[in-house]
Amino acid sequence: MAVISSGDTQTLSWKLSGLDTRCNETCTAANCCGVHIHVGKTCSDASSIGGHYWTTNGTDPWLTVMYNTTSMPALETNLAVVTGASGEDVSGRAMVIHDYDGARIACGLIDEASTDSFAAYPGYTGNLATAGVMKVSSKDVTQSLSWIFTAGLDTRCSDACTAANCCGVHIHVGMNCSDKDTIGGHYWNSTFVTADPWAMIMYNTSHMPSVMMDVMVPTGYEEDDVEDHTMIIHDFDGGRIACATLSEIHDGMWTESTTTTTTTTANPASLSGASKTSLALGAVTAVLTVQSLA
Repeated sequence: MAVISSGDTQTLSWKLSGLDTRCNETCTAANCCGVHIHVGKTCSDASSIGGHYWTTNGTDPWLTVMYNTTSMPALETNLAVVTGASGEDVSGRAMVIHDYDGARIACGLIDEASTDSFAAYPGYTGNLATAGVMKVSSKDVTQSLSWIFTAGLDTRCSDACTAANCCGVHIHVGMNCSDKDTIGGHYWNSTFVTADPWAMIMYNTSHMPSVMMDVMVPTGYEEDDVEDHTMIIHDFDGGRIACATLSEIHDGMWTESTTTTTTTTANPASLSGASKTSLALGAVTAVLTVQSLA
């Protein structure tokens, strides 16, 4: 799930599976099929999660924010919610998923992500303006990548590609997106890793937004080594189309998440079969771990 804050508005995009299948039709219960930011900053204590988070006067802006399961995974792109809150305000709060009856079935906390905003690769003159956010976690000499891209990818990447670097998502040697001469090639430690580990790391545009969780890349480098390097996005032909700098590398893999559960459900919400959702919060970028409430 991507959330981009601009002024007093959050814009949501999501790709979710494992939802309540009854949400393929109109519902009337309070909070039915809802996707909402809540007041609390915990998922471990149901009494502390609180109600919907917004700071404006008037009607609750979250009442009409719902997922739909007519087709799966459930997709939404650029749904604006005027909360009155900034990206900093919503950072750290709980995102709650509801079922058809309005019950809370999943919860996740917002945590920092790794990339700043993607910009066009230096010298790129095409029409693809990549928008999205990534999180990179590191344990020992392996990195775990999770991403959500909401726009600006090569639509041809819904099919198999054969060109070098086609549809690629790669950390590169350079640390500056403004000078293509210093970005260099893929970043990996050939002393410890015999073959380029980035060769098969790709996005797919069969569904948008394009989402991937927990892609393990054994680069041979530790956390401090990869921070501040460039993340490059490639098109179907392998050309470089977008660049961002890795501003935050997280210690540990997703499987070490400590998010706990609070209310039982047999139908947990998850992302494309996994249990993590990526978020971007304007100046605050984040990754949300969504788990069932139990």
